[in-house]
Amino acid sequence: MKIYLKTCSLYEVKTSVDYSLIDGISLLSERSDEKCVAADNDIKSIVSSLKGPVFISAMGNDVEELLADALRLVHLSPNVVVKVKATLEGFKVCKLLSGKNIPVSMSGLKSITKAIMAAKSGADFISFDMNMVQQKHNDDFGFLTDTIRIFHKHNLCADVLADISCNSTNLDRITRTGIHGLEISFTNLMSFMGNSS
Repeated sequence: MKIYLKTCSLYEVKTSVDYSLIDGISLLSERSDEKCVAADNDIKSIVSSLKGPVFISAMGNDVEELLADALRLVHLSPNVVVKVKATLEGFKVCKLLSGKNIPVSMSGLKSITKAIMAAKSGADFISFDMNMVQQKHNDDFGFLTDTIRIFHKHNLCADVLADISCNSTNLDRITRTGIHGLEISFTNLMSFMGNSS
């Protein structure tokens, strides 16, 4: 399973890389509705800090703006994965980008059906917002297990990620679901690593 640090802090990235704790980064953007709390963010330095994928959100109000921003982002580095929200416009952008062999992550998912649609649209990664999943489903671990089972059954190739950056959860239980990766905050990662169990 892969661990993707959800941050915009160069310090948090470097610390995590120094200890070999992460496989990639899910970059928080000051331009998005996700709050960037660190002052030391430098996108180019963060992107070059490791060889693994760096997920960066494309911004825009319509397909043309999202696509233009996505094309700008991929020029930062070959390891950039364009992150788009699971909206109608996001699905269209996903299909257009995947047609150009640009890696895409569809984020903010809370439905298995939308996850399947994202994979069919060409998403390389699909990311469930576990806060929304927990609000919608009683058994979030069963939800993830079912998603993995369905993806295997239908030969869908997208990596299934769980965004647990805003909540604490049992990491061992979530790992046993078979998901491909976690998006986790630095605080949660350090808390888990400091736990003696």
